[in-house]
Amino acid sequence: MNGIEETIELIESAGLALSKSALHPTLIAMIGVVFLWSGTAKARSPWISAFAIAEFGITRQPRIRVAKAAALGELGIAGMLITAPAVSSEAVGVAAGIATLTLLAFSLLIMLALRAGKSFACACFGDDSAPLTSWTLIRSCMLVLVAAVGFATTPASPPLPIGELALSWCGGAGLLATGVLLSRARQLARLPLPGTAAA
Repeated sequence: MNGIEETIELIESAGLALSKSALHPTLIAMIGVVFLWSGTAKARSPWISAFAIAEFGITRQPRIRVAKAAALGELGIAGMLITAPAVSSEAVGVAAGIATLTLLAFSLLIMLALRAGKSFACACFGDDSAPLTSWTLIRSCMLVLVAAVGFATTPASPPLPIGELALSWCGGAGLLATGVLLSRARQLARLPLPGTAAA
């Protein structure tokens, strides 16, 4: 029991430290950038998103209106996440909670599709999305975890000034860019160096 209690105390202290640090608004901003990226991609390629939504079983056939509604919903969540720290800690909690539930629902859809043996492009980030794999589910679950941590550790603090908010946006975009680069490290390693011929 002592080991379990110590683990719980460690998690609680880590959450408390996160809520008091500048990392919390950066994590919230990162999830906001993810929704902004995804919503913009869906808005630019609504038919591709409509086909993916039908493949997930949400609609019987591709419906452009549903895809556009999904894009607007994601852009709305992005706007909430990006601006909430400048409003109040309660707004941050609400935005992070909505983001967590949305990402959780999407992760469940991916899991069900994989269990059914389906293989199609999820259109998560536009028309260049790869077919569903276990990595798609892992990536989505990681985003759920980040959003959930952001929700659970929302500090009771005054609104952020615009300068600090802008820094959190930059930090969130930087974290996301780092994650994308790490996830594509193998692909990048295979690219030929400039001035060399491909083997």
